[in-house]
Amino acid sequence: MTGVSKWAVVNGIWAAARRKQFVPDKVYLVNRIGNKDEGELLSKWIETYLRSQGKNPEIEVVEVDESNFVSTGKRIAKLIETEKAKGNEVALETTPGRKAIVSAALIASRESKVNHVFYLYIEDTYMADKPYPMIPFQILHLVDLERMAWK
Repeated sequence: MTGVSKWAVVNGIWAAARRKQFVPDKVYLVNRIGNKDEGELLSKWIETYLRSQGKNPEIEVVEVDESNFVSTGKRIAKLIETEKAKGNEVALETTPGRKAIVSAALIASRESKVNHVFYLYIEDTYMADKPYPMIPFQILHLVDLERMAWK
């Protein structure tokens, strides 16, 4: 999901890889309509990081209308269900997302039974606009809501 901070998008994926050994082969970057340039830029950043982890990722930018909560939730649920039907492990990374999109995604994730719901909490946001390795690890907390909070 895209949001206010570009680094939050990459850092959430980076943290999931480093701390949970979850390195995706495919990424759906949920992006709000009218934010196409940022979605394209972030897909390149994500691809660069995942290639450094030995992956040849497939990245798809999915545009949603954040003002239409229902259609956003249905679109995300369909993506989750499609990947689950293929037998894939599915994670939702919520760190960077805007509230309307994250809320719809969380509901979709519960209904569609994702494997992970990651959120990277940073104790002090003054460091939030930095790449993951430049943020002191003691202030970073990666939570998998599906595994830690909802089970």
